[in-house]
Amino acid sequence: MFISKIVLCNMFAYYGEVSIEFRKDFKNLYCIYGDNGYGKTSFIRCAKLLFLGTGLLNQMQKPHPVIERFSKNKLTVNHFIRGNAQWRGILNTKACSELTNEFFIYYEGYTQDKRFSIKRSWHNVYENLKEILELEIGADVYINDEAQSRLDMILPQNFVEFFFFDGEEIESISDNLQTQLREKIEEILHIKPLNIVIEQIKKLDEELRHNEIKNEKLKNELFKKNKDKENKNADIELKQKELQNREYERDEYQKDIEKKTRDKDQYVASVDKEIGELEIQKDRLEERIANIKEESLKQNLKQVIFAGNELLLTKLEKELDDIENNGQRGDIEILKRLLPDIKEIIINEVSKKSSSEKLDANKKYFSDMIDSIPLKLESKIFSQSHISTSLLMSLRLSLQSARHNTLQKDISNIKNSKDRLTEILKDIEELSYDDSIREKKQILEQEISALKTKEDFAKKDIETLKDSLKELRIELEIIERDIFSMEQGINTERIEDKLHLLECLKRSIEEYKNRLIPKLKDELHIFILENYQKLLPNDNVANLEINDNFEIKLKDSNGKNIIIANQSSGQKQILAISILWALSRLSNSNIPFIMDTPLSRIDFKNRARIIQQFYKQESQVIILPHAGEMGVREYEFARPNLAGLYKIDNSNDRVEAKIKVASIDEII
Repeated sequence: MFISKIVLCNMFAYYGEVSIEFRKDFKNLYCIYGDNGYGKTSFIRCAKLLFLGTGLLNQMQKPHPVIERFSKNKLTVNHFIRGNAQWRGILNTKACSELTNEFFIYYEGYTQDKRFSIKRSWHNVYENLKEILELEIGADVYINDEAQSRLDMILPQNFVEFFFFDGEEIESISDNLQTQLREKIEEILHIKPLNIVIEQIKKLDEELRHNEIKNEKLKNELFKKNKDKENKNADIELKQKELQNREYERDEYQKDIEKKTRDKDQYVASVDKEIGELEIQKDRLEERIANIKEESLKQNLKQVIFAGNELLLTKLEKELDDIENNGQRGDIEILKRLLPDIKEIIINEVSKKSSSEKLDANKKYFSDMIDSIPLKLESKIFSQSHISTSLLMSLRLSLQSARHNTLQKDISNIKNSKDRLTEILKDIEELSYDDSIREKKQILEQEISALKTKEDFAKKDIETLKDSLKELRIELEIIERDIFSMEQGINTERIEDKLHLLECLKRSIEEYKNRLIPKLKDELHIFILENYQKLLPNDNVANLEINDNFEIKLKDSNGKNIIIANQSSGQKQILAISILWALSRLSNSNIPFIMDTPLSRIDFKNRARIIQQFYKQESQVIILPHAGEMGVREYEFARPNLAGLYKIDNSNDRVEAKIKVASIDEII
């Protein structure tokens, strides 16, 4: 399938008829640049609307869930189209204000070598609103319901959002692909028609048997039983879908609970960490204060009198200096050392001049006199000082200690430490009892509690649905037994060949389907893994498994499961692209991809691989990036595959978007 022309007329941001043409080339990448808010999202939404509609054409008069998500509010179809106070609607507001009557989306191109055109238009938008879908394939023309059925065969509704998507929504798309892949694979790979054929064969079988019944009463009873069987099957199918939806909701609640719990734990842990760090600082400050008091302050308090009297300290130091620096004291010490010699000289001289009887008396007299000289001189020298010489050294040490006393510093340190300690205690108290912290924690706990309540309701509903399904299957089994008993009494001799042929045909289709699904599963496994490793070769994913329900499990190099929910947004986007790429290859449908902000969650180094690998495939790829995610470097990667380059312009009020052919210099 190749789209050669798109026309948007008065839809969303596009005013008037805005057309864009794609030249078919051996290159299949078309790049439409646009700033955020200029009309890229409108372009994607128009693609989805074209294939899905707004719901006016279906019996439920309700938009498809993919379309319904355009607005955050639940709206009626009329409000969804025309808009209200909360939602601007799908129609261009300027065109509506001018009472314009033309509103449509139009695609044309080629599919399987036939020209096609699709047009979805809205009429009488100001009165009795009407929607019309027109599809042309070759010479065949289809309108409304018939057109929608044919369109669903080209692109099943369950796959519209996967081929036309916004890169910002890729995480939910990835989750949806993984949880409901089997149903989607049956549609995209045309397995579902086999199931329809099998059901038709069963109905034909029943009709043949029914036509052979001659007894009217038996015929009516059998008709009623078959109708009951049909209704039971419909009820079972409905319950199974309800069960699947509730199981999906339960899984989503569980994921949300896990995320909210992680958020709360991380938030509490960060607050606890901050409190813990403050507690450590508090303990250190208390230890420091205790050490100052015990070791330094106690010693310094002994010197507190001297330390507080600077004048006294100065006088004492001066007096000690005078005493220690006085030269006479040194002379006396010398005199003391010379006294024995002086004694000897004086006594010898006296002996020469004195008679023997006076000699002993003179010796004693002079000896005592000479010994007293140092004492008399010392007394005279230190007569003005009150400090004995024996205390000089110890007093000098005490004065030095007093002079260098750190009491003031200790007191200052203790004061500063206590001030800081007060601040820390206050911070701890605020963190422990802060209203905003408590409120945020409480909000998270309330959200978790609300989610758990929803999860519990979902679990109860699931159990109820399972019980209902069990009862319905038992009832169906009873009906089938009754039908079988009735049919045994029918003479089918005339139609046995037809019945046998139908049974053989049904069995052949079932066998083909049972062989086809494992084959497709194996091929899908190969293609997804091959695509993923092309796009992300150095990732932790070494292998993957696909079970019979087509649930995908990623494996690391050790064969252990990788939890997909824990993968980054970029990894999830690459996985989703790998799945879509594989399905496109298997289906041989070559459905175009249209992607808004295609590289928004891909890191810088992996963009090159996506551009060079995925964008060069045979299917048409239309991407709508902004210059920030696809700059000059990415443009150079894309150039070998680039068939066309365009730009979206818009007015200041963002209601007159236009698309024009552009050069890279005009864009970047």
